[in-house]
Amino acid sequence: MRGSPPRWAVVLGVAISSACAWLAVVPWDLSTVDEAGRAVEGDNRLAAIVVALLLGGLSVFLAVGLRRDAVLPAITAAVLVPVVLYGWRASVARTDGDSQWLASLVAFVLPLALITSFGGAYVALRPEIAARRRRLRGEPPDRGADEEEGTGPP
Repeated sequence: MRGSPPRWAVVLGVAISSACAWLAVVPWDLSTVDEAGRAVEGDNRLAAIVVALLLGGLSVFLAVGLRRDAVLPAITAAVLVPVVLYGWRASVARTDGDSQWLASLVAFVLPLALITSFGGAYVALRPEIAARRRRLRGEPPDRGADEEEGTGPP
């Protein structure tokens, strides 16, 4: 692809932007109790994780918009970065009982990271998917609303 950045640079951009989004939004300490054993209250870690994963999906959307051939590497980067960061920070967090960080990683973080990343790629590829479906059905290419209504330029 002429004029577009190399695929490795696009994937690196997804990894860096996902890491920056995670570090900017998710609290560093994921502990549920403080040093004295009292419950920590006042912040919503789940909402922060969801926002960070949505930003990772947005980075996949932008990357796939730049390079159509970087879909799977971009998704992989956007999924692996938050999984590694969550696994690292949650595994050292203090809890009042058994630490269920691995269960929450597999049941919450990983599926949501996959959904947001594939969603970002799907939205970026949606026009091409729609055009391919029209071709397979034998329909003429979509000319746009301006040409169909006669309001556009001649």
